[in-house]
Amino acid sequence: MSATKKTSKLGEDNFFEFKPSESLKYSKLERIQHTGAHPPRMTPGTPPGDVWVDGEAQNANFAPQPNSMHTTATTTQPTSIPPLTPLDCAQYKERYTAIMPFVYRLLGLHAEAEKNKTQVDETVERNLCLRLRHAGLTLEPHRNAPESPRLVAKIDKLTLLLEKSLQQKPGNPPEPPPNPTASQTWAELLRKSSPKRHDETSATVAITPNELARDPELFCKEVMQSIPNVAGLRKLKNGTYLITMMNLADKERVLRERSELGPRCNARIQAQDFPVHISYFPLSVDIDHSKTATNNDLIREIQEECRPYTGPLAITRIQRHRGDKPRKNWRPDGPGPKACTIIVYFAKKDMQEAVVRKGLRFRGSIYEEVMVWDASVGIRQCSNCYGLGHTTNRCTKEAVCGCCRGPHRTADCMTPEATLCVNCRGTDHKAWQRATCPRWTKPLIHQNRLKQSLMERTHRIRNPSIFQQATPPPPSPDSNPDRPPEETWKPKGTRDNHRSGNPETT
Repeated sequence: MSATKKTSKLGEDNFFEFKPSESLKYSKLERIQHTGAHPPRMTPGTPPGDVWVDGEAQNANFAPQPNSMHTTATTTQPTSIPPLTPLDCAQYKERYTAIMPFVYRLLGLHAEAEKNKTQVDETVERNLCLRLRHAGLTLEPHRNAPESPRLVAKIDKLTLLLEKSLQQKPGNPPEPPPNPTASQTWAELLRKSSPKRHDETSATVAITPNELARDPELFCKEVMQSIPNVAGLRKLKNGTYLITMMNLADKERVLRERSELGPRCNARIQAQDFPVHISYFPLSVDIDHSKTATNNDLIREIQEECRPYTGPLAITRIQRHRGDKPRKNWRPDGPGPKACTIIVYFAKKDMQEAVVRKGLRFRGSIYEEVMVWDASVGIRQCSNCYGLGHTTNRCTKEAVCGCCRGPHRTADCMTPEATLCVNCRGTDHKAWQRATCPRWTKPLIHQNRLKQSLMERTHRIRNPSIFQQATPPPPSPDSNPDRPPEETWKPKGTRDNHRSGNPETT
């Protein structure tokens, strides 16, 4: 018979787990008797008659545990401590028997506990009394003993650990999450998961705070008071807040009442647009790109011509793809570019899809090269610090030269022939040369993937019947649904192409 020392999973104490030999088998009930009563902890250098209880040495007489078949683990019983009264035993028995069902279930003693219920109760009571006597604890005579609070704390800790372990066992349903409180803090709103950026069904509203609303916590409180049914809040690097509503109806209401909610939140609620990319639009058409531009006359003209074909269109704004740059080299009668690409923004998604399917009509011409667009396709590069991902309006860094990486603007560079990239410190290209700078590789790959996804989405809008889910043909009357499908014959020793890694050549 051997004894192995282990660390208890339910507490910090150590216990002895007995491993019976092949000739002698012990039941689970007998293992409870020995694992339930913790033997006293011995410290090296302690005299044989001293026992350490919670770090203090006490004199005690060693004696084997009664009614035990094992003699390797000895227990002690102080002679100066009076025995427990019946009332004390009853109170502690009531406290321990309340948690004993958890012990039975943890050790898998359902049937055995029912069969030997009386014997288990007597064993628990006997071991409990012995353990209390070893610790020098009784209720009435020694209530204020120094060991009393420690043992009571251990009993409470053991109860909590047993209940927690039982709840975490397989087969027990997890506890339901607590109900969310009505008043949510700034951290709780930021922790909530927000919808994906290109999710068409996401009820997300973008809000740009003014200078007076830069404090995140105060701004969050104002938003919660002014806008009901807020499900989440996320702050972007440029200072804009993405507010996710409970549903699309709440989002439309906020966008419809944005002129009223904006001043109360001390912010500007951005309207959500659905842009399209239109190619070969004439450069001769004047389009204003200033901050106060509206282009109402051009928008009204396009709406009138497209109404008979696409229905009423709500165009929020219109602009050239590259701003005024294509217009600089344009001459009405001379050589040079005659067309450009424009971006038209619609207020609703169905209007965007109608223009993609039927094209845009303007001054007697039909522009059919229409594609769904996204503002994040373009790669932004600052002309002040030449960093990627932002523009000059949002830049907070000092001016850097794009040619020599000096502390001055590129227009004021005295050595334009010198080459030193700001982003990668390469000496063979400027900061704006995409083909040779390695820092442009990942943004260009992301741009190409996003363009590909927009092209696929445009193709789905134009040809919805191709992408509809095909319904399987009905089964024939003579077919047997219970018969397994026939296996395709293959020559012996051959493997699938996707497993072997060698594609089949034709």
